Amino acid sequence: MKLNLQGIEVKAARVLVGMRGHRPSAKNACVGAALKGKTFSKPPAGMGGRNNVAVRQAFYDAAKGCGFNVKKARPG
Repeated sequence: MKLNLQGIEVKAARVLVGMRGHRPSAKNACVGAALKGKTFSKPPAGMGGRNNVAVRQAFYDAAKGCGFNVKKARPG
């Protein structure tokens, strides 16, 4: 399949064919790969979702390991 893309940005063309408009950065892809497939223990009642300390610590460790400049202390 060949597309005539005169006057259409690459981002718009990607969206037209069903892809995401922007690719994730290398650092963001690194964090996603580090977290993919991990399992976490069930948190106590009321501490799930964004309050789950185990998930937040895993995200923090993945971000630090992938080169992000994290200035906050490790959660938990």
